[in-house]
Amino acid sequence: MNPENAEKKRVVLLMSPATYRAGAFLSAAKKLNLEVVVGIDLPETLAEYWHVPLGVDFAAPVASVRTIVEYAKEHPITAILSVDDAASELAALASAALG
Repeated sequence: MNPENAEKKRVVLLMSPATYRAGAFLSAAKKLNLEVVVGIDLPETLAEYWHVPLGVDFAAPVASVRTIVEYAKEHPITAILSVDDAASELAALASAALG
């Protein structure tokens, strides 16, 4: 199988809208040929308005885990990483929920 034609692994990067770390994570993902979905800490209405595919609320981890699990039903996820400390708990909970 040609690696260029293989389906990319999809990772979710959870980050705040103002993070300065995004560039390094996105660059590393590109080098590893990973598909990146950015999960941004935004209220649902803003996420919809800004057409953000995965808006989550870091302060509401239970609801955010449900959002991520629902997203994963249509878009399988290989891994979930927290770019900022604020989303570490959410990344762990969502990873556990997805198995």
